[in-house]
Amino acid sequence: MINLLPPAEKTRILQERKKNIVVILWFLVLFFICCLSLILLSINIYLKSESATQKAILEEAEEKFNQSEARVFQGKINSADSELKKLEQFYKDKVYFSEVLEEISQITPSQISLKNFSATLCSDEGKCLKVALGGLAETRDDLFEFKNVLEGKNSFKEVNFPPANWVKPINVDFSITFKIIGEK
Repeated sequence: MINLLPPAEKTRILQERKKNIVVILWFLVLFFICCLSLILLSINIYLKSESATQKAILEEAEEKFNQSEARVFQGKINSADSELKKLEQFYKDKVYFSEVLEEISQITPSQISLKNFSATLCSDEGKCLKVALGGLAETRDDLFEFKNVLEGKNSFKEVNFPPANWVKPINVDFSITFKIIGEK
């Protein structure tokens, strides 16, 4: 085809074409940027929703873990508490031989000397000791006084003086058995 247009018109058409190409290119670039920003915005929204979902799942898992951990700690605390209660009860029910010896030495008259002392825990009762004493009393009256003192104490139960203790009037070799029952 023959172009019969003057050169000024040719340059104007050429410039117009270039201008149209630049406008189309700018439109394509803007369209691409708009599409890219929309894609990035949708990815951002999707990631935020996934992040919120995962955060909620994580918080729920942490709460369950903390609750299970708290239950474990609560179980350990309850176990330790029951062990401490058992220990407290054990020490509360304990009969101390030193206290028994002190009480017997305080009530024993000076005319009586003790030679034997034996104490065993009662197997059938909780806080109980079976005590056996042997000794020498100057007179039968001193032994009788000692018997009355033992029977007068509330902590001494089942005081037993065998009949053989009462045969001699002086230098009486005696034996006694009784139980000491502590507070329950």
